[in-house]
Amino acid sequence: MSSRVDGHPLARPSALRLWWSFTWRQAAAMLAATIAFSLVLGVLKWLGVPLWLTYGSVPYATFAIFIWSGYAAFQFMLAAYDIRLNGAHHDEQNHRHRR
Repeated sequence: MSSRVDGHPLARPSALRLWWSFTWRQAAAMLAATIAFSLVLGVLKWLGVPLWLTYGSVPYATFAIFIWSGYAAFQFMLAAYDIRLNGAHHDEQNHRHRR
């Protein structure tokens, strides 16, 4: 059973498509954040900040980058796809009929 808008069928995104959409966005966000963090570490090293202080923050920053990139990718995916869960609140049905 598919809904139609202006005569065009609405496709439900498959699980693999959603997974890939999330994964490549998270990888891109992690890469960008890691490059920016590496540049900051390089500048701090060039300025003479002690290595134990700068490189001691790497595990914490890596964890923060991982969490942030997952959140950013998930937020984009929620905005890009119409994701609905089974057993959702009754307003979910109202939302479907408003489209």
